[in-house]
Order: sequence, then structure tokens, then C-alpha cells
Amino acid sequence: MTPSKRRGLGRHPIVRPATGFARLLLASAMLGCPLLAAAPQAAEPSPDPRVAEANALLDSRGEWDRALGLYRDALRDHPEDYSARVWLARLLSWDGKYDDASAEYERLIEAGYEPVLMRTERAEVLSWAGQYRQAESAFQAVLVEKPDDARAERGLARVYRWSNRLALAERAYFRALEIEDDPEAARELQELQARRGTRGESRNHGFTDNDDMIVWSSEAWAASDLDFDTRLLASARFSRVELDRRRPQIDLGSGPVDDPRPTSAEGFSFLIGFERDLLPTLKLRAEGGMRTWTHASDHGLARLNLELQANEATTLSFGVDYDDMLAESISLDAVLAGLDHTSLRTTLYHALAQDSGIFGYLEGGFVSDGNRRLAFGASYEVPVWKPLGLFAGAGGSFERYFRNGTDYYDPSVDVSAEAQMRMSVDVLGFADLEARAALGFGHAKQDGVAGSGLNFGVSGGPVLHYGAWWGSAVAAYGESQRSRAYRYYDFSLKFGRSF
Repeated sequence: MTPSKRRGLGRHPIVRPATGFARLLLASAMLGCPLLAAAPQAAEPSPDPRVAEANALLDSRGEWDRALGLYRDALRDHPEDYSARVWLARLLSWDGKYDDASAEYERLIEAGYEPVLMRTERAEVLSWAGQYRQAESAFQAVLVEKPDDARAERGLARVYRWSNRLALAERAYFRALEIEDDPEAARELQELQARRGTRGESRNHGFTDNDDMIVWSSEAWAASDLDFDTRLLASARFSRVELDRRRPQIDLGSGPVDDPRPTSAEGFSFLIGFERDLLPTLKLRAEGGMRTWTHASDHGLARLNLELQANEATTLSFGVDYDDMLAESISLDAVLAGLDHTSLRTTLYHALAQDSGIFGYLEGGFVSDGNRRLAFGASYEVPVWKPLGLFAGAGGSFERYFRNGTDYYDPSVDVSAEAQMRMSVDVLGFADLEARAALGFGHAKQDGVAGSGLNFGVSGGPVLHYGAWWGSAVAAYGESQRSRAYRYYDFSLKFGRSF
């Protein structure tokens, strides 16, 4: 019995702006002023001396709580002191109190006070809060009214950059710099353009189990950016699948004879394709190629995937893959039989809160021997102890084949549920030590025989990142109990570089 491909919790990284004191530095740079001073003066100086005192506090000592109190005291006595309200809104935004800051800006806008400037500053607050869609709409509304507003154009460029829409960010930076030469925006554009380039990676993988199956693979992968919207992809892989024992003899009617089938097969495959951002929220990936096997028939390979960023928290993907059966079940006999597998799948990732989220998938498959496959599952993960990078999660999966085959693991039902812990600790500043442990329960039925039992697995290793280089080495061990015990060992080694 060999395991079906197991899926873990999906992650969708989002590039976010600086936080804490770094956000204040960024805010000051965006306002074109020294730290905590000289933000654009939108009003005549306030007649209330408490406002000047609060401004002096910010400039000299950064006593934000006391300054907030002075601004609020001034507004309590003089509600139409717009200078006090502007500075209150700015300080609230720098302090990360985005909802309160936005409410103050809305009061200023409703009062008709400097509407373009106040709408621009409110859009900046929305962008710092990670509300990219709302910030984008707010900046665009300002630019409709005032097309040559360099500050709004810079803000729009940053929204695009922080939300990973890099082609739009580059164009917005160009427009902003055409309107006004700004050293900070020029530096950000230069950093953005440096991210466009070529990346190469070597991927090596080894697997063995208590069925004496051994799988080795070595792959070279590369991606090159044509622009921020389009990337070219290419990969080549060598694979070896081996049965590390003699096959049992078979009876052909004249007595037992040795099984003539080979005990190993070697394959070479290549894929070429592209990844293209069709829309700011829609990405297409398409690849095609071929795999050749010794002792087995050749196979075409095809992969097509659409990824939709439905909103800032939710990512959907829809994919079709055509591959040989080794992609789903580790089986030499499936390779020798020339079986291929076509799968249709959809996945969903939804971020519920910072660093936590839920991942789900649904997949249907068709095997060339006439079999059909259905699989679905979900998992959830939350942070437990952030200083140690400790996360806890739970998940479950279901898999079903609709008829029995003879060349691969094809349960009429396989159900499992697991709880897991994951840890990622930064060491030496250029490496993370990652570890994962999972414990659960499973039930399966195959060829009319049912079995249940515990599942557990552990994995871990270093993940390195040094300048333009990166790499990882991960070892894993797992056991599961169905009608019998099954054990596997897995090792992967990756290293790569960006150019």
C-alpha cells in the first residue's frame, strides 16, 4: 500500500508595509518632512496654545499619549479647530489607531475642509491599515479630481507595491515622478525594479517506505521575468522509481516462474510555460512538456491553473493537470503499466486573522484504466506563541476511488483527521529552523478489507536565506495504520539563487 499525495495548509504571503516606529518614519517621508515635524500645513496655526504645546511635544520627545490628550482637550473646547483635528488624525494614524484616524479625517472631509488633502491623507491611512482596495479607490478618486497630485499618485504606487501588484506599481511610480521629482519615490521605484530578474533552483527528493519502494528525483527549475506581469518558466527532472526486493514468482499455468517485469524505471521530463497576471486579481499559469520512461511508455504533461484574489483575505484557484500516475500514488507498477492521471481541482485559502487562516481543496481525477477519484479536505492554523514561531492546526481529508485497480493504492474510502504543531525559529539571522509534528486517526477500506488506526508524522530542518541565495533541507518520517501499518521516510534538499 502506498500513500496518496498529502496536502498541507496553504499560505498566501502578502507584502505589507512597515509597522511600529518604522511606520512613523515612512509617514514622515511620505509627508516630505523631518520626523514628527512639518507635515503639510492645512490650516492657519491654531489659536489654542495647547495645540502648539502638543506639536512641540511630538517634535522634541515623542510623548504621544500626552499630545493626544492636549489635542482632544483643545477640540473639546473648540470643536471647529481644524488644525487641532488634522494633527490629531495624523498622530492617531502614526500610532496605528487607523479606525480612529479615519473617523477624524471623515469629520474634516464632511466639514468641507481642504477636501483633496484630507481625502489623500485618509487614503494613506487606509493603505497603512492594509485596506488596499479601499485605499486604491480613494487615491483614484483624488486623481480624478486632481490628476497632477503627486502625493496621491505616490500613495497609489505604494498601495500597488504593498498588495504585490508590481506592474501597476511601476507605472504609478513613473507617473508620480513625472509630476514631481521625489527622492523617496525614486528610491522605492529602483528597489521595485531590482525585484525583476531570474531565479534558479535545484530540487532533490528521496522517498522510501516499508513496501520497499524507493523514489529519487532531481530537478532544475528556473523562472525569468519578462516584466512584472509575465514570467517564463522552465524545468527539467530526472526520476528513478525502484522496488528494492525481488518480485514474487507468478504461476502462468505451467508452474511458478519469475515475474518478468522490471524492478526499476528511470524517467526524464521537461516542462516549459509561463505565468501571467491577466488582471490585478487574476493570475494564469500554463505549462506543457513530456516525460520519457525506460521500460514504460512516454507521457505528455500539461498544467493549467487560474488564481483569483477574491479579496484581501481570500484566494481561490482552479486547476487542471495531466500527468502520469506517479503524481498521485507512488507505484512502480503504475509507471510500468503506462497509466496517466487527469485531475481537476479547486482550492480556497481564507485569512481569518493575522497569521491564521483556513485552507480547503476539492479534486476529481480520472485514471487511464477507467478508474475515477474524488478527494477533498480542509485545514486550519493559528499562532500559539509568536516569539517561538509556534502554530497549532487541525485538518481532515477524504479520498475515494470508484473501482479497484491492481497497480496503485486505490481505497474505496480513506478518511483521516489530524492535529498538528509547527514551529519556525530564526537562528543566526540568516536561517530558520523549522519543525512540524502531527497526530491523528484514519480509516480506510481497500479490496473489501477495512482498517483503522493512528497516524503520526514529524518533519524538520533548516531553511537558509543569505542575500540572493536560499535553501532548505527537510527530513520527514510518518506512520499510519489502516488494515496494516505503513511507514515512510522522506527527504528533500533545495537551494537556489536570484539574479
